[in-house]
Amino acid sequence: MNRALLPGARFAVTSAGLNATPGRVAHPWAITAAEEFGVSLKNHQARLLTAEMVAHADAIFTMDYQNQAQLIARYPETSGKVCLLGAYSGGTARSLQIRDPYYGGEKATRECYKTLEACIENLVRACSYKQQS
Repeated sequence: MNRALLPGARFAVTSAGLNATPGRVAHPWAITAAEEFGVSLKNHQARLLTAEMVAHADAIFTMDYQNQAQLIARYPETSGKVCLLGAYSGGTARSLQIRDPYYGGEKATRECYKTLEACIENLVRACSYKQQS
């Protein structure tokens, strides 16, 4: 994510999964694809979402309805702070859901990253607009 889009903002972003295998490294094609977007996943390791992470989060973004439903079922207190990241696609995605590219190969991974990049940039712009208001 380009932090220059939100100058002066102080926020923390973390990634964790509901069914992640802690310590698992990113797939080689995910590492390669991420580098094309200026992101290094060489030291990335999967993390399991915890109740503590949920409690400290101001917002939680999911990629699909299944993860959103599972998250709310597991942590009912999250219902007011969970959003589909695809809602910020700005029309670049056909659906609000962003498909997990894990089983889709290198091409699907690149397409997913393009969608994620657009969503995150639009989200940052929305946050920037709210800060200026």
